[in-house]
Order: sequence, then C-alpha cells, then structure tokens
Amino acid sequence: MREQQVKRRRRGWFERDSFLWILKPGHIDAAFAVTTIIILTFGLIMMFSASVASGTKLFRSQLLFAVAGLVLMFVVSQIDMAKIEKAFRGYIPYAVYVLGIALLLAAFVFTGDTQAGYHRIFKLGPVQFQPSEFMKVALIILLAKVLTDRQHQLLKDDPIRFRRFSKPAKTVFGEAFRSVVNFFLQRDLMLMLALVGIILLPAGIVKFSNHNSGMIIMMLIGMCMMFSGNVKFRYFGAVLTVAVIGLAAAFIIYKNAPEFFSKYLDAKGRISAWLSHDYTSHDQNRWQVNNGLYAIGSGGFFGVGFNKSVQKYYYVPEPQNDMIFSILCEEFGFFGAFLVLFAFGLYLCLCANIARKSRSKFQKFIVYGIMAHIGLQVVMNVAVVTEVMPLTGVELPFFSSGGSALLANLIESGIVLAVSKSNPAPRAAR
Repeated sequence: MREQQVKRRRRGWFERDSFLWILKPGHIDAAFAVTTIIILTFGLIMMFSASVASGTKLFRSQLLFAVAGLVLMFVVSQIDMAKIEKAFRGYIPYAVYVLGIALLLAAFVFTGDTQAGYHRIFKLGPVQFQPSEFMKVALIILLAKVLTDRQHQLLKDDPIRFRRFSKPAKTVFGEAFRSVVNFFLQRDLMLMLALVGIILLPAGIVKFSNHNSGMIIMMLIGMCMMFSGNVKFRYFGAVLTVAVIGLAAAFIIYKNAPEFFSKYLDAKGRISAWLSHDYTSHDQNRWQVNNGLYAIGSGGFFGVGFNKSVQKYYYVPEPQNDMIFSILCEEFGFFGAFLVLFAFGLYLCLCANIARKSRSKFQKFIVYGIMAHIGLQVVMNVAVVTEVMPLTGVELPFFSSGGSALLANLIESGIVLAVSKSNPAPRAAR
C-alpha cells in the first residue's frame, strides 16, 4: 500500500525530466501568424528605406532583432497559457511584474544618459535594452490575472439600492444620490485602488525616467483592460471628470501664465508647437511636424516610389523612429498607407476573434490588453505624424527602429497565438 502511494505521488515541477510540461500541442491561428509576418516584413522594408541615409547599421540590427523575435514568437506560441496561470500557485504573473519593476529601477538608478535626462536604457556590457517595453507585457499579464481572480467581486451588485420613483425628476436625483453613495461604500473599492496602484507604479517610474509616451501608453493599457474586465462605469466617469478638469485647468494656466506652464511641464515646447500651426517655423518641434506633413503631402496617391523619399535626407528628424509613417506615405502614397492601416486593422480584428473564442477569462483579458497596446500605439503614432495630437515619441509597432519594442511586439503576438491553440477548433476541422 505504501509503495502504491509513492508511485501515485505526482512529481513536482523541478522533479520532472524536463520542462516540456509547459508546452501545449495544437494548431495556431494561421491567419493571425501570416498577418503578423506580413506586417513585420513590410516594416523591415520601410526600416531599410527610412534608415538608408545613415547607413545600413540600423537596418542590420533591426533585422537581427526581427529574426530573434520570430524565434521567440514561435517558442511562446507553444506555451500552455492555462498552466502559466495556475503553475507555482498562480504566482508567475506576479513574478514577471516584479522582475519588470526591478529592471525599470535598475535602468533608472544605474544606467541611462543622465546628461540628457533619460534613464530608459538598461546596459549590461555590449547588451542594452529598454525595460519599459517588456514592462508593458508584464503589466498586461498581471492585470489579466488580478481581473480574472476578482471577477466575482467586480460583478457584485451595489451594496445600496433605492427603489425607482414614479416621477422622472425623483428618479434622476435618486439614481444620482445612489451612485454617489455607492462610490464610497462599494465592495470593490479596495480592488480598484489595488489595480490603480499596479498601473501607476511602473508608469510613475517611467515618467521619472523622462519617458512620457511610455507612461501614457501604460496608463491607457490599464484603463482599457479595466474596461474589458467588467469594472463599473462609475470609475471611468470619475477618471474622465478629473481628466477634463485637469485639461481645462492646464489650458487656462497656459493662456494666462505661460511661464508657470513652461516651468513645471517639460512637454511645453511640443504642445506650443502643436497649437501654433506655424508651417514656416524653424523651431525644432515644429520643424519635425512640418517636414512630416510635407512628406505625406508629396506622396500623393501612389507615392514617389520605394527608396525615393527626399524628406528622409536630413529633413525629417529620426525618420526610422517616430516619423517612419510619414516616409511610408511619401514613398507609397495614400494607397500604401491604407494597406498598412488595413493590415493593422486585420491584426486587431483577428485578436478580437481569438479573444472572443477563448473560454478562459485570463487568456481573454491578456489578448484584450495586447490589442490595446498595439492599437493605441498605431493610433497615437499616426495621430502625431498627421498633427492630430502633439509629439509624444510613440513608435509604430513592427516598423519603428528599436530592438526592445520589436521583441516585445513579437512576444505579444506569440502569446496571442498560444491563446489561439486553446480555443475550440471549427466544426469542419474536428
């Protein structure tokens, strides 16, 4: 009897012959994989064209990261996400988040270009990377875990209810009073504070590292995931109210006391350049916007042709980074820009379809977070290039130069493919 119990005892994680237990057999979503590879390929083509003015070193580096990212995407796509959620008593998302915070702090304290005020890059000998890009992935995974574990708490009714009165006026005031009271007495208030803390901790570190665009993206990712995670609308109403009041106050201060505005807001120059609409200015921020618009306008419908851009030659600053979409518009015109945006739209639609089919809330929330990350960066990058919003330094996913961002995007794509393997197969394929 004793021997049978010993034989039946399950071996622990570290007692197994290998770590293949974490892999999951199955078929990935081929349409999503092909779409990702197409976007990446065209991104590399544009990267080569946009960076040719400064040589081929940047392109060769980007190509190397792309190959490594594709390998990582394939490896991650083989992982069983259900086991990631439950293994080691469910602490893996927390461990990944803590590791990301540690890397952010290490980059902030020990490395970085302190002369320019940037502390974004973590350097270890010849290897260097930007921890904030991987922190976005860690943030998505942890928020998905917390939202999944607390769904029962988020879906509870309000602790105080009032009967609806017959008169419309009383109904309006009664509902308003109920909402105000429940905002302070609700059961999920502490959970909301915890979620806000999870989001603000890395966002604050990134902000003090002088990386405003990274802070904005993290906060927006958090809000999108909270929205998809059944967080009550009253919280978003409160956040929206505070945001509107803050923007109104900032605008009033900017108009009446610009010296105060410039002293305490380091993005003052970018906002001023955006509001000025001075297309003849030689100001640094305005110069970048104007030449980006010139590149878009000169492209016409079909563009001037591949590698025939003029604006990338010392007119558009850093054409391989934030402004690569303007070079795309110049060389391939409206038609090429439309195809690229259509490909990103297809990427997001396939993500939504994979999330919709997922039976696991944890995996569903992860895919929603990845959708928010990619979608927000595409929208914000295009909005900056077309002067819809001020310069923010947001990269175009799969296109802009940067090995860390490219690796993070491909890892996220691998996670989506891993989730697709867990979804039920179509009836025709069964």
